[in-house]
Amino acid sequence: MNENQSVFVAVSNISTMEVIRDMLQDEVKALIFPEPGADMVKMFDRCQAQLIVLAFNHVEQSIEFYERLKNESERLHLKPCRILLLCDKFEAEKAYSLCRKGTFDNYVVFWPLSFDPHRLKISIYQELRSLDSLYKARDRLRNTARLHAVIDELEGVVARLVDGGSVFTEQVRDVLEEAEELRVGALPHMDRDAGVSTEDIGSLYDCINVLKNKVWHFESLCREVEHSYQGALKQVASAKPSVLVVEDDAFYRNIMMTLLKAGDYQVNFAKTAAEALGILQENTPDLILMDLMMPGMNGLEAIRHIRHNEWTKHIPVIVISGQSQKEVISRCIQLGAFEFILKPFNRQIFISKIEKALGSREAKGPANKDHWNMM
Repeated sequence: MNENQSVFVAVSNISTMEVIRDMLQDEVKALIFPEPGADMVKMFDRCQAQLIVLAFNHVEQSIEFYERLKNESERLHLKPCRILLLCDKFEAEKAYSLCRKGTFDNYVVFWPLSFDPHRLKISIYQELRSLDSLYKARDRLRNTARLHAVIDELEGVVARLVDGGSVFTEQVRDVLEEAEELRVGALPHMDRDAGVSTEDIGSLYDCINVLKNKVWHFESLCREVEHSYQGALKQVASAKPSVLVVEDDAFYRNIMMTLLKAGDYQVNFAKTAAEALGILQENTPDLILMDLMMPGMNGLEAIRHIRHNEWTKHIPVIVISGQSQKEVISRCIQLGAFEFILKPFNRQIFISKIEKALGSREAKGPANKDHWNMM
Protein backbone atom coordinates (compact mmCIF):
# COMPACT_ATOMS: atom_id res chain seq x y z
CA MET A 1 0.00 0.00 0.00
CA ASN A 2 1.35 3.44 -0.95
CA GLU A 3 2.27 5.34 2.22
CA ASN A 4 1.40 8.65 0.55
CA GLN A 5 -2.23 7.65 0.01
CA SER A 6 -4.81 8.99 2.45
CA VAL A 7 -8.34 7.95 3.32
CA PHE A 8 -11.15 10.39 4.16
CA VAL A 9 -13.86 8.88 6.35
CA ALA A 10 -17.17 10.74 6.19
CA VAL A 11 -18.97 9.88 9.41
CA SER A 12 -21.47 11.64 11.69
CA ASN A 13 -21.37 9.19 14.60
CA ILE A 14 -18.47 9.53 17.06
CA SER A 15 -18.66 5.91 18.22
CA THR A 16 -18.44 4.67 14.61
CA MET A 17 -15.49 6.99 14.00
CA GLU A 18 -13.64 5.54 17.00
CA VAL A 19 -14.28 1.96 15.88
CA ILE A 20 -13.02 2.65 12.35
CA ARG A 21 -9.97 4.50 13.66
CA ASP A 22 -9.05 1.55 15.88
CA MET A 23 -9.45 -0.85 12.97
CA LEU A 24 -7.48 1.14 10.37
CA GLN A 25 -4.85 3.19 12.17
CA ASP A 26 -2.23 0.47 11.69
CA GLU A 27 -3.25 -0.09 8.05
CA VAL A 28 -3.50 3.49 6.76
CA LYS A 29 -0.83 6.11 7.50
CA ALA A 30 -3.06 9.10 6.68
CA LEU A 31 -6.54 8.50 8.06
CA ILE A 32 -8.68 11.66 8.03
CA PHE A 33 -11.89 12.12 10.04
CA PRO A 34 -14.14 15.20 10.14
CA GLU A 35 -13.60 17.50 13.07
CA PRO A 36 -16.59 18.08 15.38
CA GLY A 37 -18.87 20.70 13.83
CA ALA A 38 -16.69 21.05 10.72
CA ASP A 39 -18.07 21.26 7.19
CA MET A 40 -17.13 17.86 5.74
CA VAL A 41 -17.07 19.10 2.14
CA LYS A 42 -14.64 21.90 2.95
CA MET A 43 -12.57 19.55 5.06
CA PHE A 44 -12.36 17.07 2.18
CA ASP A 45 -11.22 19.85 -0.15
CA ARG A 46 -8.39 20.73 2.26
CA CYS A 47 -7.04 17.19 2.38
CA GLN A 48 -5.44 15.09 -0.37
CA ALA A 49 -7.47 11.91 0.10
CA GLN A 50 -7.93 9.59 -2.87
CA LEU A 51 -10.30 7.19 -1.11
CA ILE A 52 -13.59 8.27 0.51
CA VAL A 53 -15.30 5.98 3.01
CA LEU A 54 -18.98 6.78 3.57
CA ALA A 55 -19.70 5.53 7.09
CA PHE A 56 -23.15 6.94 7.83
CA ASN A 57 -25.80 5.02 9.72
CA HIS A 58 -28.03 4.64 6.66
CA VAL A 59 -27.36 4.39 2.93
CA GLU A 60 -29.66 7.34 2.22
CA GLN A 61 -27.44 9.55 4.37
CA SER A 62 -24.41 8.43 2.36
CA ILE A 63 -26.19 9.21 -0.90
CA GLU A 64 -27.21 12.65 0.37
CA PHE A 65 -23.67 13.53 1.48
CA TYR A 66 -22.09 12.28 -1.74
CA GLU A 67 -24.52 14.32 -3.87
CA ARG A 68 -23.57 17.39 -1.85
CA LEU A 69 -19.89 16.55 -2.28
CA LYS A 70 -20.29 16.30 -6.06
CA ASN A 71 -22.09 19.63 -6.26
CA GLU A 72 -20.02 21.69 -3.80
CA SER A 73 -16.51 20.23 -3.80
CA GLU A 74 -13.79 22.08 -5.69
CA ARG A 75 -11.41 19.13 -5.61
CA LEU A 76 -13.46 15.96 -6.04
CA HIS A 77 -13.26 15.96 -9.83
CA LEU A 78 -9.64 17.04 -10.15
CA LYS A 79 -8.05 13.66 -9.46
CA PRO A 80 -9.23 10.05 -9.41
CA CYS A 81 -11.10 9.08 -6.23
CA ARG A 82 -12.68 5.84 -5.11
CA ILE A 83 -15.87 5.69 -3.03
CA LEU A 84 -16.36 2.89 -0.49
CA LEU A 85 -19.82 2.61 1.08
CA LEU A 86 -20.38 1.07 4.52
CA CYS A 87 -23.83 -0.37 5.26
CA ASP A 88 -25.62 -2.80 7.57
CA LYS A 89 -26.69 -6.26 6.46
CA PHE A 90 -30.29 -5.14 5.94
CA GLU A 91 -29.21 -2.58 3.30
CA ALA A 92 -26.68 -4.79 1.51
CA GLU A 93 -28.95 -5.30 -1.50
CA LYS A 94 -29.45 -1.56 -1.89
CA ALA A 95 -25.70 -0.97 -1.55
CA TYR A 96 -25.03 -3.60 -4.19
CA SER A 97 -27.50 -1.94 -6.56
CA LEU A 98 -25.83 1.47 -6.11
CA CYS A 99 -22.39 0.03 -6.84
CA ARG A 100 -23.77 -1.91 -9.80
CA LYS A 101 -25.07 1.35 -11.28
CA GLY A 102 -21.74 3.06 -10.68
CA THR A 103 -22.89 5.47 -7.97
CA PHE A 104 -20.22 4.06 -5.66
CA ASP A 105 -17.21 1.86 -6.38
CA ASN A 106 -17.63 -0.78 -3.68
CA TYR A 107 -19.46 -1.54 -0.47
CA VAL A 108 -18.77 -3.33 2.82
CA VAL A 109 -21.36 -4.85 5.15
CA PHE A 110 -19.97 -3.22 8.28
CA TRP A 111 -22.81 -3.62 10.78
CA PRO A 112 -22.88 -5.85 12.77
CA LEU A 113 -19.09 -5.97 13.13
CA SER A 114 -19.20 -9.69 13.86
CA PHE A 115 -20.46 -10.25 10.34
CA ASP A 116 -16.91 -9.88 8.92
CA PRO A 117 -14.57 -7.71 11.04
CA HIS A 118 -11.70 -7.92 8.51
CA ARG A 119 -13.70 -7.05 5.41
CA LEU A 120 -13.15 -3.29 5.78
CA LYS A 121 -9.37 -3.69 6.01
CA ILE A 122 -9.04 -5.78 2.88
CA SER A 123 -11.48 -3.53 0.99
CA ILE A 124 -9.43 -0.46 1.90
CA TYR A 125 -6.29 -2.23 0.76
CA GLN A 126 -7.88 -3.29 -2.55
CA GLU A 127 -9.22 0.19 -3.29
CA LEU A 128 -5.87 1.86 -2.62
CA ARG A 129 -4.10 -0.74 -4.74
CA SER A 130 -6.61 -0.05 -7.52
CA LEU A 131 -5.83 3.65 -7.26
CA ASP A 132 -2.11 2.86 -7.53
CA SER A 133 -2.76 0.98 -10.78
CA LEU A 134 -4.95 3.79 -12.04
CA TYR A 135 -2.29 6.43 -11.47
CA LYS A 136 0.30 4.30 -13.25
CA ALA A 137 -2.07 3.85 -16.19
CA ARG A 138 -2.66 7.61 -16.30
CA ASP A 139 1.10 8.18 -16.34
CA ARG A 140 1.33 5.91 -19.38
CA LEU A 141 -1.45 7.89 -21.07
CA ARG A 142 0.33 11.15 -20.31
CA ASN A 143 3.52 9.70 -21.79
CA THR A 144 1.55 8.79 -24.92
CA ALA A 145 0.25 12.36 -25.15
CA ARG A 146 3.81 13.66 -24.84
CA LEU A 147 4.83 11.21 -27.57
CA HIS A 148 2.34 12.88 -29.93
CA ALA A 149 3.93 16.27 -29.16
CA VAL A 150 7.47 14.91 -29.62
CA ILE A 151 6.55 13.33 -32.96
CA ASP A 152 5.01 16.59 -34.15
CA GLU A 153 8.22 18.40 -33.24
CA LEU A 154 10.36 15.62 -34.72
CA GLU A 155 8.59 15.95 -38.05
CA GLY A 156 10.22 19.32 -38.70
CA VAL A 157 13.60 18.12 -37.46
CA VAL A 158 13.55 15.07 -39.74
CA ALA A 159 12.45 17.15 -42.71
CA ARG A 160 15.28 19.62 -42.15
CA LEU A 161 17.77 16.79 -41.65
CA VAL A 162 16.78 14.97 -44.81
CA ASP A 163 16.59 18.13 -46.93
CA GLY A 164 19.82 19.50 -45.47
CA GLY A 165 21.50 16.13 -45.85
CA SER A 166 20.55 15.97 -49.51
CA VAL A 167 21.95 19.44 -50.19
CA PHE A 168 25.12 18.64 -48.25
CA THR A 169 25.78 15.36 -50.05
CA GLU A 170 25.22 17.02 -53.43
CA GLN A 171 27.76 19.70 -52.57
CA VAL A 172 30.27 17.11 -51.38
CA ARG A 173 29.76 15.07 -54.55
CA ASP A 174 30.51 18.13 -56.68
CA VAL A 175 33.73 18.74 -54.73
CA LEU A 176 34.72 15.07 -55.04
CA GLU A 177 34.09 15.04 -58.79
CA GLU A 178 36.17 18.18 -59.18
CA ALA A 179 38.97 16.69 -57.06
CA GLU A 180 38.87 13.50 -59.12
CA GLU A 181 39.15 15.46 -62.35
CA LEU A 182 42.10 17.39 -60.96
CA ARG A 183 43.79 14.16 -59.86
CA VAL A 184 43.33 12.47 -63.20
CA GLY A 185 44.46 15.58 -65.06
CA ALA A 186 47.50 16.06 -62.87
CA LEU A 187 49.02 12.60 -63.32
CA PRO A 188 50.33 13.01 -66.94
CA HIS A 189 51.70 16.50 -66.24
CA MET A 190 53.45 16.05 -62.93
CA ASP A 191 56.40 18.41 -62.60
CA ARG A 192 59.17 17.24 -60.32
CA ASP A 193 60.13 20.84 -59.60
CA ALA A 194 56.61 21.43 -58.26
CA GLY A 195 57.30 18.91 -55.52
CA VAL A 196 54.18 16.78 -56.22
CA SER A 197 54.98 13.07 -56.20
CA THR A 198 53.05 10.00 -57.20
CA GLU A 199 52.69 9.20 -53.51
CA ASP A 200 51.06 12.60 -52.93
CA ILE A 201 48.54 11.95 -55.66
CA GLY A 202 47.92 8.47 -54.25
CA SER A 203 47.27 9.91 -50.79
CA LEU A 204 44.80 12.38 -52.29
CA TYR A 205 43.08 9.49 -54.05
CA ASP A 206 42.80 7.59 -50.73
CA CYS A 207 41.33 10.65 -49.00
CA ILE A 208 38.78 11.01 -51.77
CA ASN A 209 37.68 7.37 -51.36
CA VAL A 210 37.36 7.76 -47.56
CA LEU A 211 35.26 10.87 -48.05
CA LYS A 212 33.06 9.03 -50.56
CA ASN A 213 32.42 6.30 -47.99
CA LYS A 214 31.54 8.89 -45.34
CA VAL A 215 29.04 10.51 -47.68
CA TRP A 216 27.50 7.14 -48.48
CA HIS A 217 27.10 6.35 -44.75
CA PHE A 218 25.63 9.79 -44.13
CA GLU A 219 23.04 9.28 -46.87
CA SER A 220 22.17 5.85 -45.41
CA LEU A 221 21.72 7.43 -41.97
CA CYS A 222 19.36 10.06 -43.39
CA ARG A 223 17.28 7.36 -45.10
CA GLU A 224 17.22 5.28 -41.90
CA VAL A 225 16.06 8.25 -39.80
CA GLU A 226 13.32 9.08 -42.26
CA HIS A 227 12.21 5.44 -42.42
CA SER A 228 12.11 5.15 -38.61
CA TYR A 229 10.18 8.39 -38.31
CA GLN A 230 7.60 7.31 -40.89
CA GLY A 231 7.21 3.98 -39.07
CA ALA A 232 6.63 5.70 -35.73
CA LEU A 233 4.17 8.09 -37.36
CA LYS A 234 2.18 5.21 -38.84
CA GLN A 235 2.13 3.42 -35.49
CA VAL A 236 0.75 6.46 -33.68
CA ALA A 237 -1.71 7.23 -36.48
CA SER A 238 -3.04 3.66 -36.46
CA ALA A 239 -4.58 4.17 -33.00
CA LYS A 240 -8.22 5.16 -33.33
CA PRO A 241 -8.98 8.57 -31.80
CA SER A 242 -11.25 8.30 -28.77
CA VAL A 243 -14.25 10.59 -28.21
CA LEU A 244 -16.27 11.10 -25.03
CA VAL A 245 -19.84 12.22 -25.78
CA VAL A 246 -21.63 13.92 -22.87
CA GLU A 247 -25.32 14.06 -23.84
CA ASP A 248 -28.52 13.29 -21.92
CA ASP A 249 -30.75 13.18 -25.02
CA ALA A 250 -30.98 9.61 -26.38
CA PHE A 251 -31.90 10.87 -29.87
CA TYR A 252 -28.69 12.89 -30.24
CA ARG A 253 -26.61 10.17 -28.59
CA ASN A 254 -27.75 7.72 -31.26
CA ILE A 255 -27.05 10.21 -34.06
CA MET A 256 -23.53 10.95 -32.79
CA MET A 257 -22.80 7.27 -32.19
CA THR A 258 -23.74 6.47 -35.80
CA LEU A 259 -21.60 9.29 -37.23
CA LEU A 260 -18.60 8.60 -35.01
CA LYS A 261 -18.65 4.84 -35.56
CA ALA A 262 -18.79 5.46 -39.31
CA GLY A 263 -15.74 7.70 -38.92
CA ASP A 264 -13.86 4.88 -37.14
CA TYR A 265 -13.65 6.61 -33.76
CA GLN A 266 -13.67 4.96 -30.35
CA VAL A 267 -16.75 6.28 -28.56
CA ASN A 268 -17.71 6.49 -24.89
CA PHE A 269 -20.92 8.07 -23.58
CA ALA A 270 -21.97 9.88 -20.42
CA LYS A 271 -25.55 10.97 -19.75
CA THR A 272 -24.61 13.59 -17.14
CA ALA A 273 -21.70 15.93 -16.49
CA ALA A 274 -20.97 14.20 -13.18
CA GLU A 275 -20.78 10.84 -14.95
CA ALA A 276 -18.41 12.34 -17.52
CA LEU A 277 -16.07 13.67 -14.84
CA GLY A 278 -16.07 10.22 -13.27
CA ILE A 279 -15.10 8.66 -16.60
CA LEU A 280 -12.30 11.22 -17.02
CA GLN A 281 -10.78 10.05 -13.75
CA GLU A 282 -10.01 6.71 -15.39
CA ASN A 283 -9.81 7.49 -19.13
CA THR A 284 -8.32 10.31 -21.17
CA PRO A 285 -10.10 10.71 -24.53
CA ASP A 286 -8.69 12.65 -27.45
CA LEU A 287 -11.83 14.79 -27.68
CA ILE A 288 -14.93 15.65 -25.62
CA LEU A 289 -18.32 16.54 -27.11
CA MET A 290 -20.24 18.41 -24.41
CA ASP A 291 -23.94 19.22 -24.20
CA LEU A 292 -24.83 22.25 -22.05
CA MET A 293 -28.28 21.58 -20.62
CA MET A 294 -28.23 18.40 -18.53
CA PRO A 295 -29.69 17.32 -15.19
CA GLY A 296 -27.56 18.26 -12.19
CA MET A 297 -24.26 19.86 -13.14
CA ASN A 298 -24.47 21.68 -16.50
CA GLY A 299 -21.97 21.49 -19.34
CA LEU A 300 -20.34 24.85 -18.59
CA GLU A 301 -19.54 23.78 -15.05
CA ALA A 302 -18.15 20.48 -16.37
CA ILE A 303 -15.87 22.36 -18.80
CA ARG A 304 -14.62 24.48 -15.91
CA HIS A 305 -13.67 21.33 -14.00
CA ILE A 306 -11.97 19.87 -17.09
CA ARG A 307 -9.92 23.01 -17.68
CA HIS A 308 -8.78 23.20 -14.04
CA ASN A 309 -7.63 19.56 -14.01
CA GLU A 310 -3.94 19.14 -14.87
CA TRP A 311 -4.68 15.78 -16.48
CA THR A 312 -7.57 16.85 -18.69
CA LYS A 313 -7.01 20.53 -19.48
CA HIS A 314 -5.25 19.67 -22.77
CA ILE A 315 -8.31 17.79 -24.16
CA PRO A 316 -10.23 19.85 -26.73
CA VAL A 317 -13.92 20.28 -25.91
CA ILE A 318 -16.59 20.88 -28.56
CA VAL A 319 -19.84 22.29 -27.21
CA ILE A 320 -22.95 20.84 -28.84
CA SER A 321 -26.08 22.75 -27.89
CA GLY A 322 -29.36 24.20 -29.05
CA GLN A 323 -28.50 27.46 -27.26
CA SER A 324 -27.03 30.17 -29.46
CA GLN A 325 -27.27 33.25 -27.21
CA LYS A 326 -24.21 35.49 -27.28
CA GLU A 327 -23.70 35.27 -23.54
CA VAL A 328 -23.65 31.45 -23.72
CA ILE A 329 -21.12 31.49 -26.55
CA SER A 330 -19.01 34.07 -24.73
CA ARG A 331 -18.98 31.93 -21.60
CA CYS A 332 -17.92 28.87 -23.61
CA ILE A 333 -15.03 30.87 -25.09
CA GLN A 334 -13.95 32.10 -21.66
CA LEU A 335 -13.90 28.55 -20.30
CA GLY A 336 -11.74 27.36 -23.21
CA ALA A 337 -14.13 25.38 -25.41
CA PHE A 338 -12.51 24.66 -28.77
CA GLU A 339 -15.59 24.74 -30.99
CA PHE A 340 -19.38 25.10 -30.95
CA ILE A 341 -21.89 23.02 -32.92
CA LEU A 342 -25.47 24.23 -32.94
CA LYS A 343 -28.28 21.67 -32.82
CA PRO A 344 -29.62 20.40 -35.14
CA PHE A 345 -26.41 19.84 -37.10
CA ASN A 346 -25.53 18.16 -40.37
CA ARG A 347 -23.06 15.33 -40.82
CA GLN A 348 -20.46 17.22 -42.85
CA ILE A 349 -20.07 20.07 -40.34
CA PHE A 350 -20.10 17.66 -37.40
CA ILE A 351 -17.26 15.51 -38.82
CA SER A 352 -15.21 18.46 -40.10
CA LYS A 353 -15.17 20.17 -36.70
CA ILE A 354 -14.20 16.94 -34.98
CA GLU A 355 -11.32 16.46 -37.43
CA LYS A 356 -10.27 20.06 -36.87
CA ALA A 357 -10.25 19.63 -33.09
CA LEU A 358 -8.33 16.34 -33.25
CA GLY A 359 -5.78 18.02 -35.48
CA SER A 360 -5.22 20.68 -32.83
CA ARG A 361 -4.91 18.63 -29.64
CA GLU A 362 -2.35 20.99 -28.18
CA ALA A 363 -4.64 24.00 -28.62
CA LYS A 364 -6.00 25.34 -25.35
CA GLY A 365 -9.04 26.91 -26.97
CA PRO A 366 -9.94 29.48 -29.62
CA ALA A 367 -8.43 32.92 -29.49
CA ASN A 368 -11.66 34.67 -30.42
CA LYS A 369 -15.14 34.22 -31.84
CA ASP A 370 -13.82 34.21 -35.41
CA HIS A 371 -12.46 30.73 -34.70
CA TRP A 372 -16.04 29.45 -34.37
CA ASN A 373 -18.29 28.76 -37.30
CA MET A 374 -21.61 27.72 -35.79
CA MET A 375 -24.03 25.64 -37.81
